[in-house]
Amino acid sequence: MTHLVHVITRLDRGGSAENTLLSALGLAARGYRVTVLTGPGDDRPSTLLTRVQAAGIRVTVLPALYREVRPGRDLAAFCGLVRALRRDPPTIVHTHESKAGFLGRWAARLAGCRRLAHTPHGHIFYGHFSPARTAVYVMLERITARIATRLVALTPREIEEHLARGVGRADQWVAIHSGVPLERFQAVAPDPDGLRRELGCPPGAPLVGSVGRLAPIKRYQDLIAAVARLGRSEVVCLLVGDGPEAAALAAAARRAGVGDRVRFLGWREDIPRILAALSVFVLPSANEGMGRVIVEAMAGGVPVIATRVGGIPSVLPDGECGLLVEPGDVAGLSGAIGKLLADGPLAARMGAAGRRRALAYGVESMVEKLDGLYREILGSV
Repeated sequence: MTHLVHVITRLDRGGSAENTLLSALGLAARGYRVTVLTGPGDDRPSTLLTRVQAAGIRVTVLPALYREVRPGRDLAAFCGLVRALRRDPPTIVHTHESKAGFLGRWAARLAGCRRLAHTPHGHIFYGHFSPARTAVYVMLERITARIATRLVALTPREIEEHLARGVGRADQWVAIHSGVPLERFQAVAPDPDGLRRELGCPPGAPLVGSVGRLAPIKRYQDLIAAVARLGRSEVVCLLVGDGPEAAALAAAARRAGVGDRVRFLGWREDIPRILAALSVFVLPSANEGMGRVIVEAMAGGVPVIATRVGGIPSVLPDGECGLLVEPGDVAGLSGAIGKLLADGPLAARMGAAGRRRALAYGVESMVEKLDGLYREILGSV
C-alpha cells in the first residue's frame, strides 16, 4: 500500500489546510495510507480535521513546527520531521507552503525518501516581506525545488510566476486546482432578509462582504476604505473570520466613519449561507495562490470583485464572473463595488456565470489529478 505523507505547518482554517485535508480524505478513500505531519497552529483547527481523524488518517502534531521563522525552533522541527519519517517510512512525501516545503523536503531526503511533491499554495514573491527577505526566500525556493520530483501549482498563472523567478523547471510543474466541496455552496437558497434580521441590519441593505483570516496580506483595510468611499450609507460590509488584524481593522472602520456598518462576525459555521446572502463578494488581497473562497462565492451564485494578483486571474476572468482591480486601488475597488450594486442585471449575469465556472473546481477532480500525479511519481523514481 502506498504510504502518502502530507507535511504542512498548520491545519488552521484556511485554503491550504482545507486543500490538504480534503486531499487526504479523497486519497485515503482511493486506497492510500495517509499520514499528516503538522504544527500546532495559531488559530482554531479546520472543521475538517475531525472528519480526517474519524477516517483513520493519522495526524501527528510536531510542537516546534510553526509558520514563522525561528532558527532554534525550526531546527527542532526539522529533527522531528526526520524522526517521524524514519519511524514510519513514506512512499511519497507531499509538502505544502514555503516553510513546511523547505523543512519537509530536506527532512524527507535525509530520511531516505526521494519521491517528493511540493505545493507552494501561491508564493511569497510579493506582498509578504521586504525585498531583501524575499530575495533570500526565493533563493531557498530555487535550491529546494531541485530535489522535488514534481511541483504542484494551483493555477497556470502560479507556474508562470515561479518560472519567471527561476524556481523549478517547466517539466517539474503541473497545475492542480484546490478542490472545493461545491455542493455545500450550491445547495443554499439565498436569504438576505433573514441574515439582515439576524445581524440587525436595515431592511433591504446591500450586503458586501468577505471571508478569510484577518491578516495583513488580505488587505481588508482597503475594503473598509472602499465602502466608506462609496458614499452610500445603506451598504453593510460583513467580514467573516478572525486574526491578528481584527482590532486594527475595527479601529480603521471607526476612523473611516463606517464603524456601525462594518460587522466583524468572527469564524462562522454557516459560511455558505452568508455567502449566498451577499450582493457582492470582495477579496482585496495583496497576494493569493488561488483564492478558494472565490470559487465558494461563485458556487453560491455571487458576483466577485478581487485583485489582479497571484492565481486569481486564472480563476476569475475579468468581466465574466466578476471584476478585477489592482491591489491597493481603493478608488477602483469602490468603483467596482458601486458598479455591481447599481446594475442588478449585470450582477445576476456574473453570478450565474460564476456558478457554471465553479464546476471545474470540485474536490473529486482534484483528487483524481493528484492520484494520477502520484502514480506518475511512483513510476518515475
